[in-house]
Order: sequence, then structure tokens, then C-alpha cells
Amino acid sequence: MLQRILGEDVRFQLNLASHSLLTRAVAGMLDQILLNLIVNSRDAMPDGGQLTIETTDRMLSSADVAAIPDASEGHYVCLRVTDSGSGISPQQLPRIFEPFYTTKEPGKGTGLGFATVFGIVKQHGGCVTVDSTLGEGTTFHVFLRADDAVALPSAADAATAAAAPKGGTETIRLLFTDIVMPVGTSGRDLAGLLRERDPKLRVIFTSGYSADIAGRELSLREGQNFISKPSTTQQLLEAVRRSLDA
Repeated sequence: MLQRILGEDVRFQLNLASHSLLTRAVAGMLDQILLNLIVNSRDAMPDGGQLTIETTDRMLSSADVAAIPDASEGHYVCLRVTDSGSGISPQQLPRIFEPFYTTKEPGKGTGLGFATVFGIVKQHGGCVTVDSTLGEGTTFHVFLRADDAVALPSAADAATAAAAPKGGTETIRLLFTDIVMPVGTSGRDLAGLLRERDPKLRVIFTSGYSADIAGRELSLREGQNFISKPSTTQQLLEAVRRSLDA
């Protein structure tokens, strides 16, 4: 499937680890990470080139995490996607994970591919870095916690999570909306429109992006007026309860 996406003029090489690399993740979301990176690499090589996918495991030291935002020391599995495309300029590189920011020509990209990758990796407690040189190519490094490093909930945590949030006597009039809509108005615009009719309306936003990326102008707070996707029914109920109690 990946070779068909890349086309016949892109040489495709897999360098996979010789042993199993175990992590805990939503399989469909890992597919999204890979497909978004592949499509962007293809677009960066309109005249063909080389694309390499590598998997490995890696121990991140204190020196490593000092150079990798949001990383912590420990054992990770690593997905590395390297292309020989046009590269990304030093001016553009710091902004590529922002939603709707694109290095492509108008009409050639949505600016959501890299933001989606960033959001999914963050949701899984991982981190992503990129190295790029104009005219030479780009490498994305996706780090996900190895399974032996994933913290499992304790019995007490599980019991707390299972407890249903307390009910109330309110009649809910509350808006629960995605921030990014496929067409038309955004969740932010929708909230503003409805709050003109009812200034006391409570609003909970949700997004596949992290709170700091999705709501730069919304003052979002995880668990208060924002829920990251994917979320559980329990998390939604707790957010509604907190919103009504605020």
C-alpha cells in the first residue's frame, strides 16, 4: 500500500528491527502517523527519490532528553522516516507542527498532516523530532515508550476510575464540540455564536490535538473545558460534572 502511495519513481526501503518492539498504542492511530509522514515525504519528492522507514529501540539519557522537547529518560521504540526530498527551511522548521501551517503552495496542503502526527504522538506519551536540510531531505523521529516503561494503573487508580461521577439536579444546557470542523464554522465560532444567545452556556471543547496546540487562543485546560481525543465515557462525564460545578 505504501509503495502505491509513493509511486513508481520513489525507491522504498524498509530497515526494520530484528527483534520485536513492544509499545502500547492505538493501531489505527499509528497508521495515521505513518501515512501522514509518507504522504508529506512523497510531496517533497515530485521528481522521485528515496524513502526509508526504520524501526529500532533506544534508551534516552539525560543528555538526549535535554535536546528533545517533552521527552523523559527511559526506554523507547523509535520509528524513523527519511526522505531525499526538498527539505524544510530553518525558518519554517519550528512551526511545522502547528495546525494549518503548511510549507506547500496554496491549495496543495491543509497544514494538518504534521499537526496530526504531533497530536497522536503526544496522546501516547511520546515525542517527535525532525531533522531537515534544504535540498537534501528530511528525517522524522517518532519516540513511543517501550512497553516495559509504560506505567500501569494501580488497583486503587482502577477503583477510582471506575467510580461514576456524582449526579446532580441540573437541566444541562451545555455545548460539547470539536475545535476543528471539516467544513464551515469552527468549534470556537460555534461557541461564540451560541454564547451570544446564552452568555451562561458552559462549553467543553475536544480535539485530536493537544490543548496547547489546538487552543492557542482559547485558554484550554485539560479536564476542565477541554478533552483530548480519544477519550473515555468516564473522562467525558467527569468533565461535564466539573464544568457544571465551576
